[in-house]
Amino acid sequence: MAATDYKLDDDGDLSISSTGDFIRIESDQQASMLITNTAQGSWKRHPFCGVGIKKYKGSSGTNLVMKRELTVQHVADGFRVNGITVKDYSNFYLDIERINND
Repeated sequence: MAATDYKLDDDGDLSISSTGDFIRIESDQQASMLITNTAQGSWKRHPFCGVGIKKYKGSSGTNLVMKRELTVQHVADGFRVNGITVKDYSNFYLDIERINND
């Protein structure tokens, strides 16, 4: 069974259907996006969760650091990392799959 959560819009707000209900989705992609974009300390219950990808903007030679951080954070959240390709902070590809729905 896939992990599900409430859908967030592009601004991080809860999405609401035309009938006024919250929308539930399979959430692996959304969870990965949140892990990647939020900085450590952003989550009260999980203060060490987050990559904070924006901190790598303008930095050179950080591809290996980014790759390691993306791997560590996704594995900690129950993903298997099959591969990561990093060109720069805004151009990377994650090949991940959920192995733990806890």
